[in-house]
Amino acid sequence: MESKRSEVKRLCRGQFPSNCNQFSAEVCHFVSPEQFFLCSKEQQDKFLNIMLEIQESQESQEDIDVLREAGTACLAFYEKDGMFYRAEIAALDSGKDLVTVFLVDHGAKITLLGNQLRPLGSRFLEEPGCVVEAALAGVQPVGEAWGEEDNEMAGLVLSPDVPLDVEGVGEKDGKVMVNLTDPESNNLAVLLVDAGVAVAPKDLVKRGPASEPMEVKVATAPLAQPALTYGKLESGSMMVFAAASPLDLHLST
Repeated sequence: MESKRSEVKRLCRGQFPSNCNQFSAEVCHFVSPEQFFLCSKEQQDKFLNIMLEIQESQESQEDIDVLREAGTACLAFYEKDGMFYRAEIAALDSGKDLVTVFLVDHGAKITLLGNQLRPLGSRFLEEPGCVVEAALAGVQPVGEAWGEEDNEMAGLVLSPDVPLDVEGVGEKDGKVMVNLTDPESNNLAVLLVDAGVAVAPKDLVKRGPASEPMEVKVATAPLAQPALTYGKLESGSMMVFAAASPLDLHLST
């Protein structure tokens, strides 16, 4: 008789509030201007409560095996802060006992040993992930792709834990396109373009109406001044204006 196959437990990904397009959020994890993860204020309190419960519950799950299959929901140990997170298995390397997981409440993808996984209790499956994958509208890389230096600079602008005003403007490649404004009312896309880290997409360049000719400014060389000439000598009363010698006189009427 065949043994019953274990059921894969899955987690729902996070979504922005459905009742509004504008809200406040923070960047939890930054990869590039076209891939980062936002956590809304509404989700931040839920995230803290989930994390507190997870740290308390994981100790009792230490000796229980986790189903090693892509898509399986579990708990994963994040060495960067020493905490367990809700996670989803993304890839497996059975030969090295390594597992790559996506942290659904953080946004990072990490690779860890299989013994650093814990089963996820069913009560933690009901709440969707606390972060949403997003991309910044109004920018594109200077070259063909985002370079390491440009990403580093952009990461300073889209720094974590800074409250931002978020406006959802559409979707692209499964990510929510957003406009972001910092507490000083700076549009972050404009800041990146002004800093030379990004360029504005060509389809966003404003053009004049077809019926109106666009103003074209042409640089021209300054007009040459006419050469100076001496006046003609006329008869009549005149005075000596300057004299270098009896043979070199300058007269004026």
